[in-house]
Amino acid sequence: MIVAKNVIACRAAPTSGDNLTVFGIDLAAHSSIVSQNLLRMPGASSVHAGIRVTGDNIDVIDNQVASDSKREDSVFIGIQIGDRGALTGDIRVAGNFVDSGRAGIVANTVTTLLVESNIVAAASDGKSTGIALGSVKDGQVKNNRVTAGGIATLCSAGGPNRVTGNSLSDGDVGVVLRREISPVVAQNRIDAMRSGGIQCGGITGRCEIVQNRITFCGFRSTSGSGIQVTQIQGELHVEGNEVMDTGLSPDRQIVAPLAVGISGTLVLEASIANNYVGYTDPASRPTTNEDRALLMTCLEEKRDASGPAGYPIQILGNKFIGPGKSALVEIQEQGTGEQRLRFERVFFSNNYCLHNPPPPGTDVPRTAATVNLFGRVATVMGNQVKAPRLATGAASFPSFNFNGMPGPFIGNVISGGVSLHTDFPAPLANFNLTA
Repeated sequence: MIVAKNVIACRAAPTSGDNLTVFGIDLAAHSSIVSQNLLRMPGASSVHAGIRVTGDNIDVIDNQVASDSKREDSVFIGIQIGDRGALTGDIRVAGNFVDSGRAGIVANTVTTLLVESNIVAAASDGKSTGIALGSVKDGQVKNNRVTAGGIATLCSAGGPNRVTGNSLSDGDVGVVLRREISPVVAQNRIDAMRSGGIQCGGITGRCEIVQNRITFCGFRSTSGSGIQVTQIQGELHVEGNEVMDTGLSPDRQIVAPLAVGISGTLVLEASIANNYVGYTDPASRPTTNEDRALLMTCLEEKRDASGPAGYPIQILGNKFIGPGKSALVEIQEQGTGEQRLRFERVFFSNNYCLHNPPPPGTDVPRTAATVNLFGRVATVMGNQVKAPRLATGAASFPSFNFNGMPGPFIGNVISGGVSLHTDFPAPLANFNLTA
């Protein structure tokens, strides 16, 4: 079946009764095309949706769905793919334009879905969603442009799904993943998000966040973030991302109380490699805030008959630039004694850290250091860590704090001291340079 080149103007619908959802086009047929239709929706109607399709092998291409009222007043759904009571698969949604609405493109219970090259301008109320996938298996959201609204792209309770190559701006959060299996978030351009750039929670399997560019995110949040993940039951792989100007609005007039470039909580194991986290203007944020370029905590440390048998974190080849009252990079542990949540192996190598420390006289913890590491055993090699002295004769800010963790410390160039670490190889000065 082909539904093409129609002009449809939907009238206001009843607000009471059964089965209230009203569709401009409702297609339930296999091997069909919905193309080049123009739909005008009553913006204030929450029971309207522009297009709904269910079935297999369907293309929804080059349609336009727009509101008859102001964008901020629009509460309709633009395009709906699938339904809980219908088997839907092999769907392509491409080249559509959805202007306004509480949700631009929504997919529910779909197998094999491609959402590409669409333009969604969501309602400007902060509650809308640009593209949303729920219980979708093998979905891909790529090369779309989503502006305004709340969440630009949402994937929940499905997978493996991919969000790649999208341009997302001027909303609350760029990409949100919840209870997904082995997701990929790659090559997106995320700008001016009020709460954060990428947020992932409750992920099972490998979580890949690679080659994204995230700028000016988290400026309206109490704790703004560029990349924020929590509860990863698998490997977190964060590589090649650029996270810039976190906690600042694009005009630099709004400054969040706290900013964290890359944040991970309860992560089983992690690889953080070749990322650039920093600021266009290093003096744009206060140095007395507890900001972090990288902040991570582990999900668990197992023990067997031979002792601890946990998981590693590898932090390799990154560039970290920014402020932080007591640290720039921090790998934390939780609990004490036998009940610890920490990484069993910590690798921190070939990184460049430029830390803007607090001014002299600031009350900082005794454990403060540009790089603050917790774990069972560490390897720290080939790093360059610098925290400029802000006054003549002022004490240098410590470069590393191992918190009693043993391991080799070799080939580093540092500007400050090393705390709570037994020199290995010894003496430290023979194998590292202070400059």
